[in-house]
This record gives sequence, C-alpha cells and structure tokens, in this order.
Amino acid sequence: MILLLAFLASVQIAGPNEYAPDADCQEYGDGSTMAISECLKAQSETWERRLNFEYRAAVARAEVDAAKLQRAQQAWLRYRNANCEAYNTVKGTIHTILAGRCWRDMTRDRTLELKELSWTN
Repeated sequence: MILLLAFLASVQIAGPNEYAPDADCQEYGDGSTMAISECLKAQSETWERRLNFEYRAAVARAEVDAAKLQRAQQAWLRYRNANCEAYNTVKGTIHTILAGRCWRDMTRDRTLELKELSWTN
C-alpha cells in the first residue's frame, strides 16, 4: 500500500499547465508482471481523469464546435478500446502489460492533444 501511495504521488500533476512524466513501471514493486500491470493500471486511471478534465476544458472553449468534438471523442474512445483489447488476445501473462501500456499511452496522448485544443492565453 505504501508503494502504491508513493507511486500515485509521483504521477500527480506537476503544475497548472503541465503533467509530470509517468514513473517507470518496470521498476515498480518487485518487477513482476502483476506489479507492472498494477502500476500501468494506476497510471491509466490517472490519465483517464486527466483526459476527462481536458475534454471538458476543450468543450468549454467557444472556438470549438462541441458537437464535432463530441463525435470525434466518441470515435476515439471506440478505437482506443478496440485497439487495446486486441492486446489482451496475446498468449501468456504478458498481455496484461501490453494492454495496460496501450491503454495508458493512448489515453496520455489523447489527453495531451485535448490539452493543446483547450489551451488559452
């Protein structure tokens, strides 16, 4: 539990305009597949919250067509879910790491994309 709390503290928002880099999950816990998967899941959950925040910020912008952004976001969510689910078909326990990395990385990339869209002076 202490390791999880230390990990979560390391991936919190660094400042009002930037996000701290993710901790290296290869070094998390005992380095087992289960530990790495837990690390990736925690990072994915953090990025999911950030994604929702950045999406709402982008929708709030007057310059953005909210309906088009909503359609794009729904299509992106379907793609991410299908793409990362494909990794779960890999044989062996490595699939949990592959799927977790997919989910975290795609969610992080989309979050940063939305952050750019919602940026204002």
